[in-house]
Amino acid sequence: MTLQELKNKVRVQRNGGYGQYKVTITYRGFEYTCHSNNSLAWDRLDDTNYRDNEVNGFYTNKGAYQAFYDECKRKNGLN
Repeated sequence: MTLQELKNKVRVQRNGGYGQYKVTITYRGFEYTCHSNNSLAWDRLDDTNYRDNEVNGFYTNKGAYQAFYDECKRKNGLN
């Protein structure tokens, strides 16, 4: 999946306290939500000083979106 496809399928927002994020993904035409504590991925998406393919911390931009997408699929029992 390309970065643009992931951006269209994954929405992440801070959920209440620090380190808690609400992730909404679109998978096969349906929306699924989950909660995540992946602060490394959030920090990468929140920081606009880096290019898309540049690593910041542990993730590239695409890797951060993919991490949220995979986590939400796993938590909702999707294959």
